[in-house]
Amino acid sequence: MSGDNEILYRKSTAGGTNFGNMVNLSNKQGNQGFPDIAASANT
Repeated sequence: MSGDNEILYRKSTAGGTNFGNMVNLSNKQGNQGFPDIAASANT
């Protein structure tokens, strides 16, 4: 990863005991420091 801010995601299916691999959701050049996020119901 670069020195820029990135939007990263990790998922736990074990109640936070352990987590899967980290995924870079932004994967773009430049600073991604002010993201927006939305969720709906159980998704």
